[in-house]
Amino acid sequence: MKTRKREFPKFRYRECDAFAEYLQERSMKGWHFKEWKFGLVFEKGEPEDIVYDVEVLPKGSEMSLRPEMETEEYAEYCKAAGWKMIDAQRRFCIFRKEKLDAVPIVTEEERFDNVYHAEWKSWLNLSGATLFFTILYCMEFWFLTFETWVFYNVWIFLITMLILQSAVSIVQAVALMCWHRRNLKKMKSGESIIYIRQNPFWRYEREIAFIIVLMGTSIFSWNEMREVIPTVWISIGIMLLFSAWIMYWRPTASDNWLAQLVGGIVIFLIIFAAMMVVLFGNEESTDNKISRSELPFEMGDFCEAYEEAEIQRYYAEHSSSILGTVWKWNLTYYGSSENWMSAALYQSDKRWVLDRIWKIKTKHLEESYKNESAAEVWGALGVWKIEESEYYICYPDQILILFVPQKMGKEEIERLKEILDTKEIRIISDKKELPQESRF
Repeated sequence: MKTRKREFPKFRYRECDAFAEYLQERSMKGWHFKEWKFGLVFEKGEPEDIVYDVEVLPKGSEMSLRPEMETEEYAEYCKAAGWKMIDAQRRFCIFRKEKLDAVPIVTEEERFDNVYHAEWKSWLNLSGATLFFTILYCMEFWFLTFETWVFYNVWIFLITMLILQSAVSIVQAVALMCWHRRNLKKMKSGESIIYIRQNPFWRYEREIAFIIVLMGTSIFSWNEMREVIPTVWISIGIMLLFSAWIMYWRPTASDNWLAQLVGGIVIFLIIFAAMMVVLFGNEESTDNKISRSELPFEMGDFCEAYEEAEIQRYYAEHSSSILGTVWKWNLTYYGSSENWMSAALYQSDKRWVLDRIWKIKTKHLEESYKNESAAEVWGALGVWKIEESEYYICYPDQILILFVPQKMGKEEIERLKEILDTKEIRIISDKKELPQESRF
């Protein structure tokens, strides 16, 4: 017959009375709490109506997985009051009533103050980093990497999830302040405060968010990173096993910090090495992201001098998201080292996306490069022209940045405009693929 079992309930500090009631219900069924060791460990015995008290220690630590010295000293004080400490973890301390005339361990005011401050410390521990990284990545997204991230659904998804998680954290902070204000009024009016079970969403919202992020990231990044995703899942499994081992070992707060630091470095090195093998060990992973036949255009499509020219090598990439599409490609032709073309084409039906990209791309250019007459020739909203061979062209639904080896004539511009004016970028299907060795 099974004599020990583990359960994995989750309680917040505001639910300490509900926690004690949960343990009492288990004891009445013959399962008595013995210790924290990778979950709550219960031993089988005779059904008994045991009174438990779950207190929140003001000087505890979120990294404490076993009773610290201060906790042991606190337990001796409580023993004299008729309560025996069974175990402690984080800021929770579980007591069992030993004397019928046992007095309350702390006053109502002290307990309320302990719970409130423990909730705030827990919130800062969990939400502080979330808010920091949300601000950091939103600033990076908007000011540094907008033109790249905005065309990847996975990055849009991750930033959205960060913002939502931060919003939830802010709601939790507001709810905590409201809880404190409401119960403070109760206490001042002489009413007792009962620390009951809260909405389960607020207990498991981080686990729910983690699963959503993991699944969403895998789905949105599958096409671009299918070789890496299995490694990521295995890495997460390793980290979860490491966390489970920490919870079973139950080190002191200082040892826990050290173990997580060393373990985190080791796991990072293993994951990094595995990803390098996956990314660079597979020759196919170095291929161009799109084939030559999918390029929006080449020099020969608008310049007669290059219609018969052969391409020596090329590099091209393409990405698309709910906010738009981008192509970036470089072509090098046989002959002079100056026979090359580089282009980036951004398309979006969201005007604010193109406005942001246009601002990023032109903010370092001198005002003298702005060319209104060229804008008329190109039929564009704006054109910045540099040394007759570099063009920054803005249309209502697309932006073209083009580097060509020589000045473009009016006829060449008209031919390129015809390509850009098509409803969808033309796919050039009559060109043959270059041999593998001629690619970058």
